Amino acid sequence: MSLVRAMKSAKKEVLRLLITFIDNSGPPEVEPKTIAQNFIPLVLDIIIVDYQRNVDSARDPDVLTLFTTVVNKLRSHVLDDVPRIMDGVFECTFQMITANFEDYPEHRIKFFELLQSINMHCFSALFNIPPKSQKLFVDSVVFAMKHTDVNIAVTGLEILHELLLNVGRAPNVAQGYVRSLTQIKFRDACIPSSPHVFRLPRHCWPTMFKTVSICENIHQARKHLQRAHSTIIIAVAPLAVCFTTH
Repeated sequence: MSLVRAMKSAKKEVLRLLITFIDNSGPPEVEPKTIAQNFIPLVLDIIIVDYQRNVDSARDPDVLTLFTTVVNKLRSHVLDDVPRIMDGVFECTFQMITANFEDYPEHRIKFFELLQSINMHCFSALFNIPPKSQKLFVDSVVFAMKHTDVNIAVTGLEILHELLLNVGRAPNVAQGYVRSLTQIKFRDACIPSSPHVFRLPRHCWPTMFKTVSICENIHQARKHLQRAHSTIIIAVAPLAVCFTTH
């Protein structure tokens, strides 16, 4: 075995060991907060830098599984770490998987599992990533829903539905996501022309219809606001002339 292959194998075993340790950690041996504060930062320092700097083919998909496990297990205790995780793995992985629907199959499945986990357990952390990344988050969900792999399409639909519910619970602080959401033709995204959508499991159809309904309501609200804004301008314009100082 070459030195490179041996190092890759060793790296994979270390990742699996970390995944197992974090997944099985907890009271009474150790509190989640203790792991989040004293262990996770050390893991991020090493693994994120290595993943981000590597060429595409050298990035191990188990890194995404590790971070999914971290979020699922530690939840609110790693809110401050999520932006750093996103900065390290989000954009570079998204670029890897969006060239087509076939390359890096493990990365694409684990990538959307990570997004689903963050959206479900650490949504408020997504307010602390740059606006460009917020838009990219929404774009990645739409990409997932249009995917030819049914499991990824279902995951994308579930992420979108949960995202809309989360945005609805915090509309004032989720403006970046509201803007991105209202710029997408969700009916086309949720029910694309591709025939793969008709192979979605039966239990997913109610979620899809609810999601389309929520999206349509967002679009209608946006149209009402635009009309109201135009009406106010028309009504106020004559008054503005009256108060203009000559």
